[in-house]
Amino acid sequence: MKEFWKDLTVTLLPGIAIALVTAWATVRLSLRQFSLQRLWDKKLLAYEEILAALHNMKRYAEAYIESYGRQQAFKEVEQRLSASRREARATLDRTIDIGELYISRDAIAVLRDLQRKLREAVDERDFHAMATSEVRALDEALGRLLDLSTHEVTKRRS
Repeated sequence: MKEFWKDLTVTLLPGIAIALVTAWATVRLSLRQFSLQRLWDKKLLAYEEILAALHNMKRYAEAYIESYGRQQAFKEVEQRLSASRREARATLDRTIDIGELYISRDAIAVLRDLQRKLREAVDERDFHAMATSEVRALDEALGRLLDLSTHEVTKRRS
């Protein structure tokens, strides 16, 4: 009978030890992968919010340019898009304040440069020139951010 228990122990103990180590390693790797995926999802969401905010700001400036010189048309643009523009500016400011938590340093640099150009646009001689400067700055920032975000997504997939 002692022989039976000894054989059973010698046979089962290594298998149980291997199974426990394998289970522990699998759980650790799965949790790590889950955490990385959640972080990546937040990063992707941050880029989506930024790009949407910049698009809304650009849409407002373009609508303003189109309505330039027509008082009624401008009032309609103002009513329709001003809240969207304020939200977009708040998103831009919040993203810069949060910094590199979810997006790259290069993306933060693009946003800071955009913020500087938008402040400079306010100094333009009239609203039309200001809106034109804003559209130019937003186009440039959108292009650079699309390149950066595409690079981040490609880096993640590889």
